[in-house]
Amino acid sequence: MPTTFCLLILTSCAPAPPPPPPVFPPKITQFYASPARVPRGESTLLCYGVESVASVTLDPGGESLSPALARCIEKTPAGNTTFTLTAKGKDGRTVTQTAAVTTGIVRLKFLDISVNAQQVKAGDLVSLCFKAQGALSVAGGPGRFQKGRLATGDCLVDRPRKTTTYRLTIRGAAGQSESDSVTVKVTP
Repeated sequence: MPTTFCLLILTSCAPAPPPPPPVFPPKITQFYASPARVPRGESTLLCYGVESVASVTLDPGGESLSPALARCIEKTPAGNTTFTLTAKGKDGRTVTQTAAVTTGIVRLKFLDISVNAQQVKAGDLVSLCFKAQGALSVAGGPGRFQKGRLATGDCLVDRPRKTTTYRLTIRGAAGQSESDSVTVKVTP
């Protein structure tokens, strides 16, 4: 009779390794400008949110940003600008989104108004100087302008005999106006 051999090999059993965690595609949850229209030379907030990303960049400029669920950064566009947010995922894929910012007329405003004295003797010189942004014309009085009514900055000069209120009014390209006044007390 033939002889039969059986071979039994015992091995240890271990649980199967866990599957790798899922890699989600990169996602831009939000990207917008607030406000989307600003006066030239002023700032806007660019707000963004991203998920499952390794890196974030902002163009123009290629600025590297921190990945965040919600974050805003301040930008001052030189003119009408379309910003592009690019999010690169941990899997190498990229997604982009844009936000447009339009710039308008420079905001009309006084940057500085100063008077040489709040109180003078009758006949003393009063000098009311100003600097303005976005102004095309200036009016004011009483007194006379030293530089011929230079809208971006000038001085109104006078020699008051009594307490006087000086008013300055600047006007912009869109017809808007801004006024301010200063009262100088005159003592005998």
